[in-house]
Amino acid sequence: QKTRNLFFENAGGSQVAQPVIDAMACSLSHRHRSVIGSKTKTAARETFQGLFGATKADPIILGPNASSLLSTLADLYVQLGLLTENDEVIISAENHLANVLPWERAAKVAS
Repeated sequence: QKTRNLFFENAGGSQVAQPVIDAMACSLSHRHRSVIGSKTKTAARETFQGLFGATKADPIILGPNASSLLSTLADLYVQLGLLTENDEVIISAENHLANVLPWERAAKVAS
């Protein structure tokens, strides 16, 4: 029986599965990278929907890395008024700085 592995984003330098490397090489070596990239993102979203039991209406957000996504999320919390001066942001001391700094920045802006 073949074992299936799931690879989620982790800190820079994470190992990725060979199909990910193959897809990246294919995308980088063809002229219409945006078309290939769009098809690949659609396939990735559909794969995650299946893994998580999500529907097409459920958001599956893909981005360049967790650090960038967390930075954008923290900024949006401030812009949309979801984080105010009356809120507390609790951050684990065992986090990577890329996961801490966006929330510290957002808390400073919100206060």
